[in-house]
Amino acid sequence: LAVATLVKADPVTVAGPQAQAPAGSGMRPVGDVAEVHMVLDGLVDVAGETGKLDKTLEAKAAELAKLDDTMAAPSWAKVPEAVREQTVAKAEALRVEVEATKEALAAFRALAH
Repeated sequence: LAVATLVKADPVTVAGPQAQAPAGSGMRPVGDVAEVHMVLDGLVDVAGETGKLDKTLEAKAAELAKLDDTMAAPSWAKVPEAVREQTVAKAEALRVEVEATKEALAAFRALAH
């Protein structure tokens, strides 16, 4: 795989959505379409990565809350349909990213124990 060359990792396994992540691995969402799992046990600063993920989660959750507020406002009905569709799609993508980031945080916290 080209990914193995890019990240200097071997082996690289591409798994389906129902696959179980390896023990001791951390996860980072890749947008709302994929997740990258990498065995990190003993290789990373768990506290540092947890801090980064906390900040990411806070930012994504705030962005989602802002979109939810916008869509709940009485003026939402006056927004052009194309803009509404784009906003709804962005909110859905953010929901997926928020959940994936929560899962990544849980995985990193599990590494600390």
